[in-house]
Amino acid sequence: YGRAETGCLMKRIGGQRMENKETMNLQQKLIAISNEMPKLLKKHYSDEVDYDFVKIDDIFELLNPAFTKYHICLQELEETDATYSKVDGSWIYTAKLTFFIVNADCLNEKERVSIQLVGDHLDSPAKAKGAAWTYGFKYFFLYKFRMKQETEDPDMKGTPPNGPDKSKGNDRTEKNRSAGKTTEISERVF
Repeated sequence: YGRAETGCLMKRIGGQRMENKETMNLQQKLIAISNEMPKLLKKHYSDEVDYDFVKIDDIFELLNPAFTKYHICLQELEETDATYSKVDGSWIYTAKLTFFIVNADCLNEKERVSIQLVGDHLDSPAKAKGAAWTYGFKYFFLYKFRMKQETEDPDMKGTPPNGPDKSKGNDRTEKNRSAGKTTEISERVF
């Protein structure tokens, strides 16, 4: 066994450092998590907006198992400089959030993170704060772990994972709905 720069033990075999989750340092674990992240699919979650987006729950669904696998945790969340104000009928919340990303295999190995939170909401200051925390974490995790986002291609719905079945020709059928009628339009794709 050898000593890492952080004072944590790491196993060595034949002079070579073993790379497994117990002997990886924090940065190696964070890179491994980044490399394992699949693309996030933007979805239409709300009729209040006319665009697709990724929710914080989608991100946590991917990160929680990865954090467990690599023994990573968040600790010591501290919110400072919090302010509420009402501007043009909307509640605005701002604060600074500081926390640590910790290697649970070596607790003194931490990365300090500070995020400036900003959120607004028409209904209440509590919802403005919730929006600020949600957006703060969402965009931090998206960028920290290089999580790519993509929108589902409506033309690919129902298409097999290996692409369209080429044995059936290159016809594409679309349905247009207008004035309660459904019209089928076929076009040859070359």
